[in-house]
Amino acid sequence: HAMRPRQLAVDLYDSILTNARATDDAPTEKQALVALADLHLSWFDYPNAAIAYEDLLVLARSKGDKVAEVDALTQLAHIYTEGNQPEDAIAIRTELIDWYEKRQEFDQIPVLKIANGDDYVEIGRPDLAAPSYQEAFAVARSVQFFGYAAEALTKLATLYQTLNRPD
Repeated sequence: HAMRPRQLAVDLYDSILTNARATDDAPTEKQALVALADLHLSWFDYPNAAIAYEDLLVLARSKGDKVAEVDALTQLAHIYTEGNQPEDAIAIRTELIDWYEKRQEFDQIPVLKIANGDDYVEIGRPDLAAPSYQEAFAVARSVQFFGYAAEALTKLATLYQTLNRPD
């Protein structure tokens, strides 16, 4: 019977969300969306958690709230990864990479590029995985994150081996 209390909570937050949107109450809208997202995540309900975070992303962008925007993108990347949606995860991580590049926060980039490389391998796109690992290596080396640099090189070598490209 655990589903019933969960559904009651979802209904309550949906009602709060509807009222907040009707009255243009952005702070309450944000709180309701965060609560909904957390509730869905606690039940590993990735599709509904993604909807809440997509709404949070739209809200953050409409308010010009860069911190909330990055938080929503980060959560969406996690949700799409856990929900086994590699194409969506790649798209969101690419937005994060662009965001970090614009602000010259390069230390965040290697792990995102490695994850993209892994997802490209998973969806059968080694042609896109290889450059992703190469870029992860280059950025990791430039910010002296040698662990990530080694991981990227190892994954690149493994990829080339599976493609029978020993050179």
